[in-house]
Amino acid sequence: MARKFLTAKADLVETINEIAKKEGRTIFSIVNEALEAFLIAYEKNTTLFNIIEELKIIETAKNAGMIFVPENFHEYLISYISLDRNICKSWRESGYVFGKHLEVNNIKEPKHIERAIKYVIGENSEIIFSENKIVCICPKMGERRTEEIAEFLEGLVESYGFIVVTKEVSKGIIIIRIKKGVKY
Repeated sequence: MARKFLTAKADLVETINEIAKKEGRTIFSIVNEALEAFLIAYEKNTTLFNIIEELKIIETAKNAGMIFVPENFHEYLISYISLDRNICKSWRESGYVFGKHLEVNNIKEPKHIERAIKYVIGENSEIIFSENKIVCICPKMGERRTEEIAEFLEGLVESYGFIVVTKEVSKGIIIIRIKKGVKY
C-alpha cells in the first residue's frame, strides 16, 4: 500500500493523537477515515461541515420532541383534523420549543436558522430570516400546511425574542413581519 505525507496544524495532530491513544487506534486510521468521509461528502456535492450542521439540526429537532413523518401521511392526517385554536397553539409551541433548542445549541445566525427551518419543514422551500421578517415560499405546500407552518414559524421567532407585527399567509407563501421586543 503506497503512502503519502500530509501536513496539518500541530494542535490538530496533538488532539488526534490523544484521541487515537484513548480509542486504541492509530493516527493513520483516523486520518484515512476523515479523508474517506471528505471524499463521500465531495461526491454528494457538500462538505463535512454541512453534514455536521445537518446532524446537529436533526438532533436538535429530536430533542425538541419532533419526529419525521412521511409528507403524504401528514397530509392525510391533517385532512381529517380541523385547524382549531388548540392545534394552532400546539404548532406555535412546537416552533417556540424548537427555536429554544436551536438557541441552546448555538444556532443563532440567520443563515443557520434558515437552514434549520428548511430542513425541518421538509419541503423544497425558500426561507429568508432577517431582523424584520421571516419569509417562507414553497409553491407546492398546500393551504392547510402553510397555515400550520406559519404558526410554527411564529413560535420560532418568538423564541428568539421577536414579536410578530403582521402575518400574511396564503397557499405556499408566508410573510411574518417581526421586531425585537417584549409582548405587553
